[in-house]
Amino acid sequence: MPRETPDEAVKRVLAQHGVSARIVRPWSAVNDPAPGEKGVRILLAGSPGVELVLDRDYWALALTKPGEQSPRSWALNPKDEQSALNVAVGEDFRVRPEEQLATHPGFTKITSHPGTVDGEAVTWRSWSDEYHLYSDCTVRLAAKNDPLARTHRVILMVTANTEARRKALEESLAALQLSFPPSPADHQQGQKKAMTVIPS
Repeated sequence: MPRETPDEAVKRVLAQHGVSARIVRPWSAVNDPAPGEKGVRILLAGSPGVELVLDRDYWALALTKPGEQSPRSWALNPKDEQSALNVAVGEDFRVRPEEQLATHPGFTKITSHPGTVDGEAVTWRSWSDEYHLYSDCTVRLAAKNDPLARTHRVILMVTANTEARRKALEESLAALQLSFPPSPADHQQGQKKAMTVIPS
């Protein structure tokens, strides 16, 4: 029998906990970072979707709740499994309180430091336990092509095994953006502009 890949294994475990997930970027498509690579662009479709340029290539799962047609939450991991990222877009997602985190074995106190996401100032909350290093932040972002011109609540959760990997992932998230697909009218308008000929 073929060996279960990490993305398939996580999908199976999530299903055991009642979470529906589908693979949107397979483990098999992930490439090891090339020497001098400055980032890998990853697109996650949704309403809105998420555009990322991460420190290295990641495979991704889209998580949906019962009745949802479009994902609003994603889990991402690289092949070396030394870091992970969770992205959630929506008002109903909750940040874990310090009282809950403090029950984990080896919990350290929470510290904070500034950062940016899509040009918006954020405060990263950082801590660790006997398993990993963590950080999270919450930010409100506008989305490209949003017909309602609203802002969307975004929660970012970083997990890493080293301080260097945690910092690299936090810094790469400065380039995160939300976007909706262009409307048919915008697409037609773009085609018209592309076909316009300026007389000499």
